[in-house]
Amino acid sequence: LRLPYWREMLDALAREPWWGYGWQQVGAAQQRVASLYPPLGHGVYFDHSHDIVLDLLLWNGIPIGGLIVLLLGWWFVVHIRACRDARAAWLLAAVGGVVVHGLLEYPLEYAYFLIPVGLAMGAVEGFAPAGGAALRVPRWAALVFTLLLATVSVGVASDYMQAEQNYRIQRFELAHIGTDRVHTPAPHLRLLTQLDAFLQIAHTDPKRGMNPTQIEALRRAALRFGSQPALRRYAVALALNGRPAEAAHQLQILRHIWGEQAYREAKAQMTALAANGYPELRELALP
Repeated sequence: LRLPYWREMLDALAREPWWGYGWQQVGAAQQRVASLYPPLGHGVYFDHSHDIVLDLLLWNGIPIGGLIVLLLGWWFVVHIRACRDARAAWLLAAVGGVVVHGLLEYPLEYAYFLIPVGLAMGAVEGFAPAGGAALRVPRWAALVFTLLLATVSVGVASDYMQAEQNYRIQRFELAHIGTDRVHTPAPHLRLLTQLDAFLQIAHTDPKRGMNPTQIEALRRAALRFGSQPALRRYAVALALNGRPAEAAHQLQILRHIWGEQAYREAKAQMTALAANGYPELRELALP
């Protein structure tokens, strides 16, 4: 699947060459061009391009992303030339192996790869310095930075545990397991705002009379988390609020990302809703 998918991503990059789609927004790039290409396999949604260079370009655009890629390449070249220590050689080989892996997969998305790679690169700086002026950080500044990092880490962990617990409870509620139809509201996450948006869309039922801010929140969440439920929910909200053409286009995006089976299920859902109190959905022109 990689070659046809990479062609799609290069097309998406050509449509946003200057600023890209934002960090961790490869899914938005896929949605941008999905309706122009046939589904990949039985339908696959990607959060990553399976190539670290292409990821950086899609996230940042060609100017900034290209600069980051060039700086990383320059770092490797300079330290390979300066390497006179066996320890530095082994560390460079380890970092290079992970980077090569990152050209086909996305190991650097996982902390158990990313943190060791960062530590290894720092150790290479010590074992095989490439020259230049060293930046000396005062001890008090290092202490302040450490405290700030610890505070943010605690906040991230707290947000993540709240999000995980709420998502688990919501799945039980949807399955009517042990909740007796009790509705648990989504928590407000201060740091992991992308998970906050995901939980908000999961707890939002599309309805008539939604204001533009509510619909925009659904759009942004569906763009970041392009799951079948998120795309269907956004399409229903559009249809119920006088935007049937946009709703039909959203379902075509779902079709080209998730495949024909998912599209048939979405059409069946629209038909059922239209017959049960939502006549606006009959205006959808779905092939």
